[in-house]
Amino acid sequence: MKIISIAGASGSGKTTVANLLYNKYKSNSLIVSLDDYYLNKEQQIKINGFCNFDHPSAIDCELLIQNIRELREKGSALMPRYSFKDRDRSGFVKVKNSDLLIIEGLHSNTFLKGVFDLSIFVKSDLDLSLLRRINRDIVDRGRSIESITEQYIKYVRPAYIKYIKDQELISDIVIENSNSENNLRLFINEMNII
Repeated sequence: MKIISIAGASGSGKTTVANLLYNKYKSNSLIVSLDDYYLNKEQQIKINGFCNFDHPSAIDCELLIQNIRELREKGSALMPRYSFKDRDRSGFVKVKNSDLLIIEGLHSNTFLKGVFDLSIFVKSDLDLSLLRRINRDIVDRGRSIESITEQYIKYVRPAYIKYIKDQELISDIVIENSNSENNLRLFINEMNII
């Protein structure tokens, strides 16, 4: 099993890159989102003393590593599913091993250093990333523009500067995603991973 880790700012296009890779290797690939490993608000406060979904400690990294180990050793794993509507886990899904495991999330290149076979950093203009995030959160998550901008200023941008942007320096490939999805598609189509 080859593991590809994809990191980048919120709204940079990590999920888009993951989906393009998945579609290229559909018959033998699996996508895992770090979002599914979020601790809920109460768990974060109990463990960390604060709640910040953009902080690395908001992710149950131990469970992620355990699930990767189970996929390798047992051929399957019970992986969590997170509901942004409920802001909590909605349950677990049994997932089978595949030739290519694509893991995408804000901190994936840091969390999976030494585990992944290839790391990708999706780089995007922060203003464009914010616009993508606003659109996604309003359409897909039913959030207000006020709550999105407040969270961005208080948590998202500071976390990017402190924890996420330097992952570009440790990544094998940096993909610029400030233009169009067509450029991403062309780039992914030229990659030979498996």
